[in-house]
Amino acid sequence: MNRRIENSFINELLEQGDLHALLVSKGIEFKKHSGNDFFANCPFHNEKTPSFAVHRNEQYYYCFGCHKSGNALRFLMDYENLSFVEAVESYAEFVGLPVRYEQNSYFNPEKSQEEKAKIERGLDLLRDAAIFFQEQLFSSPNAEAARNYINSRKLNRTSLDNFAIGYSSFGNLILERFADKYGRNLLQEVGLIREKDGDFYDYFRDRIIFPIHNRRGQIIAFGARALGKQEPKYLNSPDSNWFHKGSEFYGLFQAKQNRAKSLIVCEGYMDCIKLAQYGFTNAVAALGTAFGEKHCEILKKNCEQVYFCFDGDTAGLNAAKKALQIVFSNFEEKIDWRFVFMPDGEDPDSLLDKNGRDGFLRLLDAGISPSQFLEKLLGIDEKNRKTNRSVEETNRLALEAGNWLSLLPNSNYRNLLQQQLQNQLASAIALDGSNYQNTAKRQQRNSYSYSRTSNPPAKREHRLLAMLANHPNWRTNQEISPTLADLAVKMPHLNELIYLARSGADSVLLQEKLQEWQIFIRAAKNQLDEQQQQNEFTTALQTLQEKCRNTRERLEKFKA
Repeated sequence: MNRRIENSFINELLEQGDLHALLVSKGIEFKKHSGNDFFANCPFHNEKTPSFAVHRNEQYYYCFGCHKSGNALRFLMDYENLSFVEAVESYAEFVGLPVRYEQNSYFNPEKSQEEKAKIERGLDLLRDAAIFFQEQLFSSPNAEAARNYINSRKLNRTSLDNFAIGYSSFGNLILERFADKYGRNLLQEVGLIREKDGDFYDYFRDRIIFPIHNRRGQIIAFGARALGKQEPKYLNSPDSNWFHKGSEFYGLFQAKQNRAKSLIVCEGYMDCIKLAQYGFTNAVAALGTAFGEKHCEILKKNCEQVYFCFDGDTAGLNAAKKALQIVFSNFEEKIDWRFVFMPDGEDPDSLLDKNGRDGFLRLLDAGISPSQFLEKLLGIDEKNRKTNRSVEETNRLALEAGNWLSLLPNSNYRNLLQQQLQNQLASAIALDGSNYQNTAKRQQRNSYSYSRTSNPPAKREHRLLAMLANHPNWRTNQEISPTLADLAVKMPHLNELIYLARSGADSVLLQEKLQEWQIFIRAAKNQLDEQQQQNEFTTALQTLQEKCRNTRERLEKFKA
């Protein structure tokens, strides 16, 4: 649903809010002040001398070290990785103001308030259920097997508290405990109970419970491990209005509290918890699903370095292979991707107990880059490199290498990797999809033939930004909605401009962003009339969609 916030409310919120108080509530310690200017160590980069200044009168911050700046909303978006709407709602909750939504044909504010109240009530229910599960773990006589299991896995009380681990007993205790307070419908919608033939029953029974938090620390779902012979061994809450399994990481909220620049991606809850117990508080885990594009985007927004840490078995290798496909399809050179492999039969949990923290650190240090992992998959790494490979084998490997390379966006990295693989295979590598790329280039030349007398096109995204700056009504054009998912990956600045406009940020963050991009917009000005610009804008978005669709289709070929 398109939630559009009144511009007047945004201004009112920023006027009534207190940026300094918000930062203090986030644990930022101010070391000194001069008048109404307060100084602290910057929360966005490591430093010893405070250079992060907050101007209390202007409700504005600026770091003289990394040059991050903005208001309270910008801080929440950057510091907690929130969308604009989420930042407004979070700050409004902190200030104590009810959010005012705009009423239009796409949005019913009364309905929104009802739905928002329902979401909040569901969050209250999930929180209360988590507390109940924790109480059961320590007090229920039925939880003895659960306590014995936890002791056998050597989890300490700090880990149990940090991750709010609990226990769901036999029977229908959740139904009996919360049905009167919250109602069966809500219990079912959040995934705590199910219905069969008119009878309701608890979804989780005789299982260890792992609460799953969102980015704001709210419990949105549960993971559960069976203690007996139940199947499946691991069970997650079903997808709901509160929880989407394919776009969440277990442990991300806990990891974010430490502002780590790197994240360790492991396979399971216990691995994540045990890593934190040994001091690796930057561990996260996918929730019983394959690593996907949404996971990749989350990682790119939250860290600078990623360690994929997979079990030392066939399943672990397959999981790493799928992760490499996703990384290549969404590759950014600014992220340091690393692949770490456990010894055969080991996982992070068992290896930590065997070799300790130092042993695991050595394993992380031995992590290999995406290019090294690709060589390993192709069998042309240093360990397996051959000098007497047959023509047929070389041809097969060249084709396979081309398929992998075609997942990467055009970049210097791809060119260098292609050259390295060609040297090792002593063979030219034709990229799969190159015919499409050549065709697209010809289509672009034809589309722009009318503009030969205008200034040469600047970088495509900057040129499209200039067009949106010149024609604000295009920012909310519904015809470009199918392209937005691809824009988020390929043209993040353009996507952010459209998103902010649609979210009602025109008077605040939108103007701030337009000012930030003025140097690009000026560089991309052209002499085309409005119709020609409209044609170019539409063609560029269509080409982007087609390119992303082809990339996804090529990715499907690699799925097991």
